[in-house]
Amino acid sequence: MNSIKIYTCHHKPSAFLNASIIKPLHVGKANTYNDIGCEGDDSGDNISFKNPFYCELTAHYWVWKNESLADYVGFMHYRRHLNFAEQQNHPEDNWGGC
Repeated sequence: MNSIKIYTCHHKPSAFLNASIIKPLHVGKANTYNDIGCEGDDSGDNISFKNPFYCELTAHYWVWKNESLADYVGFMHYRRHLNFAEQQNHPEDNWGGC
């Protein structure tokens, strides 16, 4: 079976999703004293201090350099979640948005 890991990128306190394949990651942690309750992108080989210029890409770099990669790796924003429901009924507007 293929392994999957999805990292949620957080920069401020918010609710964490509770699922075995989802791991919250505090992006830009090197630039703040606030602890939001999850691992930061400021350990190991990192570019956390460059977060003001690269945003969530500091998380991509941290995962690439420090995590043992799953077969499938994904990222999502802490407020914009992926929908894994089997039944999805979201009508689109004229521009393809839901």
